Amino acid sequence: MEMELENIFEKYELTREQYETFRDKFSLKQLRAGDTVLSEGDLAETFYFIRSGELTASRLSSARQEHVLKVLGPGELFGEVGLIQDIPRIATIKAITDAQLYELSKADFFDLLDSNPAFSALLDRLHTLRLLQGVPVFRKLDDQALLKIRDELTLKQYQAGETLLNEGDAEDALYLILKGNARTFSTGPEGNEITSGYMRPGSHTGGRGLLGRLSHEYSVVFEDAAKVLVLEKKRFRRLLRRYPGISFNLPESGLLNTILPFFYGREAYLTIPSLAMNRPRKVNWIMGMITLVLILAAALPTLFPDRFSPLHPLVVDTDPENMLSADESTRVFHNRMKAEMTLHDIMVVGVVNDTHPNGVFNAGSLGKIHALSEFARTLTWEDEDRPGEIRGVLAADMMSPSSMDVVEQAGMGTVRFSWLMPEPPASDAEALEIRRKLKRYPTMDGTLISEDGRAVSLYLPLTSKDISFRVYQALKGFIAEQAGDEQYFITGLPVAEDSFGVEMFIQMAISAPAAMLVIFLLMYYFFRNLTLVISSMLVAMVSVLCTMALLIITGNTLHIMSSMIPIFVMPIAVLDSIHILSEFFDYYPRIKDRRLTMDHVMRELFTPMMYTSLTTALGFASLALVPIPPVQVFGIFVSLGVVLAFLLSISFIPAYVMLIPKEKFASLAVAGAQSKNDSVDGTRGWLQRTRLFTLRRSRVVIGVTLAMVLLCLFGVQRIVVNDNPVRWFADEHPIRVADEVLNEHFAGTYMAYLALEATDTENEPQAIVDRLHDKLDEVSDGSPQYRSLAENFLSQARERLPGSPSADDLLQALQTLADDAIDTGPEEHIEFWEEVQLVVEAEQQQRQHFKNPEVLAYISDLQEVLAATGIVGKSISVADYSKTVYRELLGGHSEDYRIPETAQGVAQTYLTTQSGHRPQDLWRFVTPDYRKSSIWVLLNSGDNVDMSRVVKAVEAYMHDNPPPVALSPGWFGLTYINVVWQEKMVSGMIDSIASGYLAVLVLMVFLLRSTLWGLLAMVPLTCTMLVIYGVLGLMGKPYDMPVAVLSSLSIGLAVDFTIHFLVRIRHVVSQTGSWQRAMEIMFAEPVRAILRNMLVVAVGFLPLLAAPLVPYNTVGTLIAIILLTSGILTILLLGAVLKTWDSQFFPMRYARRTTIFLCRDAVFVGIAGALFITVTFQSLFTWEQANLPWFLLAVSAPILYGLYTCRKSRATDGEPSGSISTGATVDTVR
Repeated sequence: MEMELENIFEKYELTREQYETFRDKFSLKQLRAGDTVLSEGDLAETFYFIRSGELTASRLSSARQEHVLKVLGPGELFGEVGLIQDIPRIATIKAITDAQLYELSKADFFDLLDSNPAFSALLDRLHTLRLLQGVPVFRKLDDQALLKIRDELTLKQYQAGETLLNEGDAEDALYLILKGNARTFSTGPEGNEITSGYMRPGSHTGGRGLLGRLSHEYSVVFEDAAKVLVLEKKRFRRLLRRYPGISFNLPESGLLNTILPFFYGREAYLTIPSLAMNRPRKVNWIMGMITLVLILAAALPTLFPDRFSPLHPLVVDTDPENMLSADESTRVFHNRMKAEMTLHDIMVVGVVNDTHPNGVFNAGSLGKIHALSEFARTLTWEDEDRPGEIRGVLAADMMSPSSMDVVEQAGMGTVRFSWLMPEPPASDAEALEIRRKLKRYPTMDGTLISEDGRAVSLYLPLTSKDISFRVYQALKGFIAEQAGDEQYFITGLPVAEDSFGVEMFIQMAISAPAAMLVIFLLMYYFFRNLTLVISSMLVAMVSVLCTMALLIITGNTLHIMSSMIPIFVMPIAVLDSIHILSEFFDYYPRIKDRRLTMDHVMRELFTPMMYTSLTTALGFASLALVPIPPVQVFGIFVSLGVVLAFLLSISFIPAYVMLIPKEKFASLAVAGAQSKNDSVDGTRGWLQRTRLFTLRRSRVVIGVTLAMVLLCLFGVQRIVVNDNPVRWFADEHPIRVADEVLNEHFAGTYMAYLALEATDTENEPQAIVDRLHDKLDEVSDGSPQYRSLAENFLSQARERLPGSPSADDLLQALQTLADDAIDTGPEEHIEFWEEVQLVVEAEQQQRQHFKNPEVLAYISDLQEVLAATGIVGKSISVADYSKTVYRELLGGHSEDYRIPETAQGVAQTYLTTQSGHRPQDLWRFVTPDYRKSSIWVLLNSGDNVDMSRVVKAVEAYMHDNPPPVALSPGWFGLTYINVVWQEKMVSGMIDSIASGYLAVLVLMVFLLRSTLWGLLAMVPLTCTMLVIYGVLGLMGKPYDMPVAVLSSLSIGLAVDFTIHFLVRIRHVVSQTGSWQRAMEIMFAEPVRAILRNMLVVAVGFLPLLAAPLVPYNTVGTLIAIILLTSGILTILLLGAVLKTWDSQFFPMRYARRTTIFLCRDAVFVGIAGALFITVTFQSLFTWEQANLPWFLLAVSAPILYGLYTCRKSRATDGEPSGSISTGATVDTVR
């Protein structure tokens, strides 16, 4: 921050004309950090105004110890007391940062005092401010606040002997004595006056009464004529309501004045740290109580749901299916088809024997497989939440050698069904016979038995997939007790997804504390002060606890995504506190006062910390645009955690510092100085060498960066969007191993289903009535009576046309009419109505498309197309069942494995299948009305790209080869659902990244007050995102869920360092007048703080690399890349760009040019804001006519703002007046 001389005098209420009468008397003086402006005891020779930078005012105590009284900042003045009173300097003034001062010599000072009324008036105001500063309740107020209080003072005159106030009167005003003397006294026990003291010019009384209800403890009587400044309590209270920020810096100003600032004016929020330091115990108490209440509100209904039923308990959901909303069309179709086809999620258990010559087909292995199958049947239990409901393995629908039946030829035209393995085989010969039977059935070959004949698999249908892990654990326990050469493998998407959810929560319980420990150790290494480091860890812990408690309290489910909230919030929560502690440690040895040091820290860091927190929160909040509910919840609550961490950093840490015992700060000053010296010795050298390299090789740095960007752009084009829940486990994880082994032996363990539904033409019901008309004409030919009945029947059919939602409903209604006519009509009409029944039944059978041999042949061709993809190891359909039974009916020869030629033949195979031990199996592939069918597709890969290839192959075939009847295809199953939610996630992420990027861009332009600087701030962020995606593309790493989530993190974190760098360097330039000198200062503590942040957050995520879950490893790795890339680009690239185009970024002739919000900046913000609203709108809403007015209203707001601001800026002078050239101060890079 800098303040021109004109603005300084304007602050003290001087007009431009008054200022111009003496501005030429001042000269500009440049200071470096550590320089002494004047020393206590020196002769007073000069008067100063501070243009930029900060200085300390200190005095020596009686013990000759330096005591800092105040930190002076831009706009403040000093040195007039010694000149006016002709006394030595009463304080030492030192620069703690580089600074610029406006200097006025003693001769010019007195010349102006005598000849210039405006200057004399200025000193009178200054004298009043000094008096107000002596009042204890105003001691912490800055000049800005004191000037507002000064305006409320009234001047009163008193004569000798007059009473100012009486003992016992209410303290309803503050009195400041300008002139005169007074005696103070109280009434003794016997009514006599007891003099207690005397008041001289500069004395005051009544200050405490401004903030509470008190009475005067003594009376005051003037001894001679006096002038008194009076501040009435009621006027002071009105002042607080107009300027509520003042209240934060008043000690014990009461609850009302503490709360009021939050309802008035935005400046109050900037003084939250001051409020915290004034009331540290209250702040800590409030934080503790809020945290405790939130934890109890989340824990009590979870532990005691009956007693706290109105509150939301903890609900855990590990089902990735819930990545889609409940009303998502794909999910609705998936659930409907599962219900209609009575399908269930399936767990696959494989048994392999690689040592026996016959594989598992020996008596011993099959005996163990039989025992395993029988054990799996017992895995059922009663649901604890729904008494009477059984959960577990559906034994009747299990597919295993001991639970499957086979159909065999029993003579020409007859078959028999028998259990494949009702008992374990007694010999290896019997075991080989079982293998022979399995290999004869295409529906079992490659599914129950491996293609090499050495392994067997069991398919365990589950009542619901959320019990997969429990069944998995039970099976592992049973298998652990088995001895022999057999290897057991358990896999399948249900067990993979449920196990991942369970293990993820376990890893969260490990990784979050581990991350906290690592961060703690690293911060202790940096700061070497346990007391202060604990404050930062408390901020992180409270942020995590409150965020997770709010997640539960608001009724949100703890999903796989939301379980990662702690590991994201914890490292981010310490970012601001690291900056605070770094600055505190750097300046405390200079200032040696905790309050003043913290005031300085907050002045320096509040704005950049606020904007970095906003950008990080915006990055995560943009995930709300992704149409995946768990991702939305994750983004919103991480964003909430970031904001909470910021508020705690600017309130709790200052309060915590004020509660540290004072005696500890003596050692802290020594430790801080030692730490600083160690840091200087260890890091300053190479930091300055880095600065020299950046500035001397700026074009090289920019060139290398551009080359890297081009390479990454090439890599971005190679990105493949893909995911596979099984690959979420590490290579050595049992589920991952099982997946690889079983997919080598069998057709595939990933299940997807292709539903084929017969569809009606648009006027199908009318066409049915027309066909019935023609057929009934034939039935009633030659019989007027029958013709009349037929016309009546058709008339009733036509009446039902408007109310029949489908052709099936119409035919069912007509069938009921015919049945009723037979039951209630005359006997002579029965023959006619029986004919009508036959006609309606024939129409119904004609609509049973999946009895049509042509349709089954089409399905068989479609299965060949699926097999040709190379991804589908096998597919099973109703055509396979029909062909298998038809082969056995004809004699059991392989050449008879075909589809029957007629619908009646197909119907016979269906009827025969239903006579077996497992009649329900048929209805897994076709519905009883034969209008819907499903093809089981077994894939040897669960990758979404492979599933998508299969879907596209089917679409292409059906487009080029239309089915013989109207069929509507539709996919369902977990493998397909994963594809759908990932596609939605990718499209949503594009909107999320775009909106987050635009929002951050607008914030940067606002923060830096310049489009040029705002665009510069986006350079490291843009390059970081390109590096992330470029590296992914070049390495062949798929774009999956963790990568997508980290895209939002990069928006927030990658700009964090940039904000601190650019805000600080502009501030330092204002102090030094030289961007070269500013660079030298920046590559010290500010860059060191950036490096600390970079390391703490990166190392904080390192425990994720040790997790056995791949997404955790991905998160840890990519966060390290994000932080390293953004940190290095911030330090090197920004420095190089500023050096190369220094005349654009640092126009020294008008140093404030880049900080004035000009017309072009307003227009740019308006356009960017409109784009942001457009992207957000199209993500949240549909482009329907009803929404357009709201869209137009929203998008016009930023445009109108830009035009209004542009017009306003043109109406005023855009160039600052009174600027003093700082271009003469130039350092060279040595």
